[in-house]
Amino acid sequence: MQGSVMQRINEALKRELESPRLSRLEYRSYEHIAEEVMREVEHVQAPLTKDELKRGALNLLRILMELRIRKALIALMEGNLDRASLLEEERLLLGPLMALAHRPEAATHVERVFVVLGSGISRVVTSDLARVGPLERGDIAVVPREDSERLAREGNGVVVRGVRLV
Repeated sequence: MQGSVMQRINEALKRELESPRLSRLEYRSYEHIAEEVMREVEHVQAPLTKDELKRGALNLLRILMELRIRKALIALMEGNLDRASLLEEERLLLGPLMALAHRPEAATHVERVFVVLGSGISRVVTSDLARVGPLERGDIAVVPREDSERLAREGNGVVVRGVRLV
């Protein structure tokens, strides 16, 4: 019965191609699909070798995965991603972007302050995901307030009082 898992993958790929929205799959993960494919391939009597069948199935899975991730990214940026339709690996991959996209609007305004560095630091990624550095002792950096407080606690910086950037 060569077609059962392969047919379902083909049908899923066809649904994804025909719909602008992400379709719900009957699987929980790509790993689950791959396991079923490998189990099925071991019991197939076909003119193709098992390696050829595996390669074909993995290629279909790759195409399905690429298409679904692209569609999920588009839906996420448009604000209409149906999270329930994501497979486990898609949730892991898109998790950080989903967290950023769903931050409350108030959290996106970040108060920035000047910090005079008391010691050199290599590169720092701030709480708003900006890269700062490398910096040397005496350099002045503009960073989110929470990062300036952390730098001060660690002895790496002094917050300049009386100056605010908004």
